[in-house]
Amino acid sequence: MAVDGLVSAWNQHDAEAIAGLFLPDAVLVMPTGNVAKSRSGIRQKLLDQWSGKLKDTTLSHAVEHVAVLDGDTAVVKGRYRLNGLKVFGFERSPEGAFVFRHKKQQGRWMISKAELARDS
Repeated sequence: MAVDGLVSAWNQHDAEAIAGLFLPDAVLVMPTGNVAKSRSGIRQKLLDQWSGKLKDTTLSHAVEHVAVLDGDTAVVKGRYRLNGLKVFGFERSPEGAFVFRHKKQQGRWMISKAELARDS
């Protein structure tokens, strides 16, 4: 699945690599509720975030469940932690859950929708 590739690319701040993991019409729902649609929208959202408060962050994750719904559709659920977030000079490491919906295209699993939710 594409989750490991996304985390690796995030930690290298490689928006192009992350966008390439998504289908052209994919949707990314950020923990803040912001939504990015399409590869180019996702790429731009990441670049905008990395130029601000997410600039020095790294991402870690744990996959908790993978369900292959049919040969070409799968859902991956897990947990994430965002390290190095600085808010008003204080470092925080928010955690939350993620759900990635995948579709297989030309033998490759691609993300059709990624939803991230922050713990309360």
